[in-house]
Amino acid sequence: MSIVSLQHVQMIVPAALADEARRFYGELLGLEEMRRPQSLSDAGRTGVWYRIGDQELHLRFETDPDGEPELSDRHPALVTNDLDGLRKRLSAAGCELEEAIPIEGRARFFARDPGGNRIEFLAFTVDRAGA
Repeated sequence: MSIVSLQHVQMIVPAALADEARRFYGELLGLEEMRRPQSLSDAGRTGVWYRIGDQELHLRFETDPDGEPELSDRHPALVTNDLDGLRKRLSAAGCELEEAIPIEGRARFFARDPGGNRIEFLAFTVDRAGA
């Protein structure tokens, strides 16, 4: 088992600043906006995703971005070539795992590091070329 790449970073933006964030990342930085999975919108999550080469930047719009840090959604996403093996390894070590909202083409789960930072671990279940 090994971590093979960083897939995305998610950052939190106050919902009141959503338009300004879109202008900054889309217009000022010229990042390519990409379609977000409908399952996230259906779960009440709002935001915007951008493609940066092979990586992605996810902005989540929250009404209370200053909530408890240990409950924060901020996280890196790490791609693994053995998601089930990593899940078993972390669980055996006593790490508490969080299931993720399903996204088509991605198997994934979350865990927190000793400092409480949330980390997403994922494996693509379909070829990303069409994503």
